[in-house]
Parts: sequence; C-alpha cells; structure tokens
Amino acid sequence: MAQAPTTVQFSAEAHVNWRAFRGRDSGNWVAISDALKLTVQGDSWDDLMNACTEAVQLVLLDVFEDGDFEQFLRSRGWMLLSQLPARGQPVKFDIPVQVLKAANGELRVPVQ
Repeated sequence: MAQAPTTVQFSAEAHVNWRAFRGRDSGNWVAISDALKLTVQGDSWDDLMNACTEAVQLVLLDVFEDGDFEQFLRSRGWMLLSQLPARGQPVKFDIPVQVLKAANGELRVPVQ
C-alpha cells in the first residue's frame, strides 16, 4: 500500500493583513487583503478566519505551482526563510495572517 505524500511546510517572512467588517445588509463578516488583492466573507468570525487562511494557502499554492513564488514574495517585500521544496510536492505555507476588526462597520487600515 502506497504511503500518502508528506506535506512540506516552509516559512517566509511575510505578513498578510486583512481588514474585516460586518456587512450592513447581510450581517456577514467581510475581510479585504490589499497585499493579495482578495476579498473573502464568512457567516461568523470563525468562518471568516478560516476563509482568510484558506485564501492565503490557495493563492500561495497557485503561485508556487506556477514557479513564480520567489518573485511573488520579492514583489511584496517578503522573504523566503526556508528552502523552497520541489514543485509538485504537497506543501503547506507558514505565513502569519492578521485580521483586524473594524469598529462600527468602518474599515480600519492596519498599522505596519
């Protein structure tokens, strides 16, 4: 019986900030990442956090599989902290995600 492939986890010095607020009409949580040019939503705060984490993983996986990962990091001022695994190998990205709640539904820009 074949063993499942091992997931390679590697790190980069990168911080993905999200600005989050509650939609006035739907009551859903919405988060925006300017660095990744993404918007996600969730029915609850936990759903939103999971959506943010999943979105980051999917974007990075797509860039990694296209062979553009290092350029993608550099273009955002981020840096690879471990050796890049071979393409086609299952990977998990260790990238900090920070979601800032906006007060009273107003967007708040994260302090960098």
